[in-house]
Amino acid sequence: MTGTARDRLALRHRRMRRVLRGGLLGSAAAIGLAVSLALVLHAPITRLRLPLADTLDAPRPVIWGHRANGGRGAPENSPEAVDIAVREEFDGIELDVFYLPDGGGLVVAHDDPRVDGAAPGIPIERFRFPRDIRVWLDAKNLGELTGTELNAFAQVLKDRGLSGRSFIESTDMRALQRLSGEGLRTVHWLVGWSLELLPVLKFYYAMSGVEGVSVDYRLAHKVTPHFEGRGVFTFTVNAPADIARLCASDAIAVILTDLPNQRAACSD
Repeated sequence: MTGTARDRLALRHRRMRRVLRGGLLGSAAAIGLAVSLALVLHAPITRLRLPLADTLDAPRPVIWGHRANGGRGAPENSPEAVDIAVREEFDGIELDVFYLPDGGGLVVAHDDPRVDGAAPGIPIERFRFPRDIRVWLDAKNLGELTGTELNAFAQVLKDRGLSGRSFIESTDMRALQRLSGEGLRTVHWLVGWSLELLPVLKFYYAMSGVEGVSVDYRLAHKVTPHFEGRGVFTFTVNAPADIARLCASDAIAVILTDLPNQRAACSD
């Protein structure tokens, strides 16, 4: 090998070492930044106050009826179930809904009414909601709707006098942000990957207009440290001991239950 060839080879090796060293340093810096960011995002200083905390303005979590507290004398998600919840003096209920843009409109149903053999769903017009009752709407197909269809969904709630006291729940952030722009109150359902991204998502909430979050009560301990004030909806809690434990949380706004109201209420 000539001297020139050796020099070129040595130069190439030096360049490769510089690139490798730079890559390692860059990777180390990125990992350090990610770890530091994770630590900062999990710190108490980053606890977020969701708008829901001020909307409900309650000294303790409130108890709402799951699927209108049906199954005890009436089918779930039915007008009769709403009547039961009203008699038991719940101040809020949860209903499962689908918006059917092909003319079906907003219907109450747990299972997709478009599937062969499924119940057709009950039009929202058949429900009578007292003025003081709040409604948690689990919007099952919200993520499928176009912008125009989301506007139509919002208009139905406005026409029914429900826009100011409804909380629209979905896993789809795009749809929730669109509905927030329509003046509706929105709740992001934290499930799966979204739970892991909560440290970042909570800052997105601050900019997007999302009012609150919802979570399976068994995972509430992963969520409540990130929020101050009562901005967390929990579902579905049917053991009095679990209800008592959740009632002690400063971050939980709503506890959803199948129990009669008098058995589920948080004690003073």
